[in-house]
Order: sequence, then structure tokens, then C-alpha cells
Amino acid sequence: MKKTLIIIRHGKAESFGIVSDDYARTLVPDGVKEAKYTGTALRKTGVVPELYLSSAAPRALYTLRFIAAALGGDPESVIGDRDLYSARRESLLETIRNFPEDVSCAALCGHNPEISDLIPLLVEDSGRLPFLNTADAVVIDLPEGASWSDAGAGNGSMRTFISQPRRRIS
Repeated sequence: MKKTLIIIRHGKAESFGIVSDDYARTLVPDGVKEAKYTGTALRKTGVVPELYLSSAAPRALYTLRFIAAALGGDPESVIGDRDLYSARRESLLETIRNFPEDVSCAALCGHNPEISDLIPLLVEDSGRLPFLNTADAVVIDLPEGASWSDAGAGNGSMRTFISQPRRRIS
């Protein structure tokens, strides 16, 4: 069974300083619109995650919940993991390698720079790998027959890159 991974950066959030703790920042209205846009675009690609895993920081968790809803999934099925908030790309990769093998498609939502820095570990570098802006997503296919534990050999292929229209969304 082919493995497909969706890497997502959280949507636009409150500016730092509005809240006293960076972890507590949540989505602003444009961030909600960005997440819904990404979910709709992902639905058009036909990907259907069986596992939704996110940083437990509200801006990431809510982004993935909006995306799950747009994909026809249960927003409450999104798993928030506080350790993913400050995880380095190597830790994120280890998390992916430990996904259950019966899962064929998974979505992972996190924070920059780490979530973008994870992409070169997963995809053969063609020199054009994306750096994710808010609520951007990349769909990566692992090679046929690869297991999650094989992720990170740089042998995945980027199927789709979903980027926000760089205009005011509201």
C-alpha cells in the first residue's frame, strides 16, 4: 500500500505580543479562510487522510481541524501533540516513521522553519522544494512498497504543492 503524507504549515495567526505566550496564539479570520482554502484544494486532489496529527498549539490544531472538515473528516479526530510545537525536523521525521503501517495517508501540521525544513528529508531535491507560507501544504508520495519507517531517505516524490493566493483572502 502506497504511503502519502501531507505536510502543512498552520494558517495566519495573531501577532506575537497580542498574547503573552507564543504557544497560545490562535488563528485570525484570514487564517481560518486560508485553512478552508487548503482543505478545499486538497479535496480536489483526492487525498483522504486516515490520520491527522498536529502541534497542539491552537493555530496549528485549528488549521488542521478546518482542513479535516473540508476533506469530509471529523475535526475532532485531529490529534494534538504538544511535543510537535517545538520539534526539530529530525523529531518530526521520527514521528512520521512511527505512524501505524495500516495508515496509507496522513496529514501533519506544524510550524516554520521546522515543518518546511522537513520537506528536503522526504523528497528528492530537485532544487525547487517549497518553503511553506501560512496554510500552504505539500503532498508527498513515498515510493511504492515503502513503509513509514522508510521515510526520510529523500526518495519521496512531491505530488502537489498547494499555496495560498497571495492576495488578501477576506
